[in-house]
Amino acid sequence: MYIADTSTDQHWVLRFPAELAVSSLDENRTEAQKRENTDYPYNLNLDFSVGLPIFELTPNTRDIPRDDVLHVRVSAGEVRFGTGTDTSPHDTFFAQHQQRTEYSCRKDTEVFPGIVSLREPSTQEIEKLGKKPLYSARSDSAIRYYPFPPSCSQLRLRHREEPHGYMFRPFAVYDDADAPLGYGLWAMGYGQCPLTNTQPQDFKDERLCSFWFWIPQERVVMMTFSAKYLGNIKSLHTRVIDLLIESTDHDKSIRFPDLRP
Repeated sequence: MYIADTSTDQHWVLRFPAELAVSSLDENRTEAQKRENTDYPYNLNLDFSVGLPIFELTPNTRDIPRDDVLHVRVSAGEVRFGTGTDTSPHDTFFAQHQQRTEYSCRKDTEVFPGIVSLREPSTQEIEKLGKKPLYSARSDSAIRYYPFPPSCSQLRLRHREEPHGYMFRPFAVYDDADAPLGYGLWAMGYGQCPLTNTQPQDFKDERLCSFWFWIPQERVVMMTFSAKYLGNIKSLHTRVIDLLIESTDHDKSIRFPDLRP
């Protein structure tokens, strides 16, 4: 994976185990396509899949039931974790997470340790903002990112009149120190996790959740998995990080952080 930035070109060279199912857009391009589209950034993402619940490496996940497969997409673009004091908050993972959990949505119920469902902000919470986006005082472009009034429109019902209907609910994920790890949202293209209409804590196992997670390689990965594994995503996040560290060719990864333990 490669990001060009003139004198600060960065290369992340990954050598995955042979038994791991890995794919990227570059794999299936013909030589003619490469010549005709030399500037197209095909190598900005790569995908791999493992079997659950034991994080099984396999070259062909088609042999595993759909609801027992974890799909991971690694994006090449650098993303700083950041803090709440950043002067340009929109670019950091921390700010994106904060915007989704303290502005558009609000924290609701902890469904598993460190995994919190999100809800619509109340009328009183919206009025308390003073009719301004969260970061309006820090950036002239904030309104483009955080419109007012905030709306947690990621909460969507499907087949709401049916006893076996389900809803998509947004979540936020935190580590043991209460630092944000990831988020799953529906309407904004950041994922989904379905629950039944009748029992809000009853996850639809045959449906898929998608979450965006920050990793210490200063990247964001998207993890897609069956709703029945929602309670395991923090440990799966750790396994993904470990696999990426183990698969990094540190000698050939130019200007890339050496994260070996």
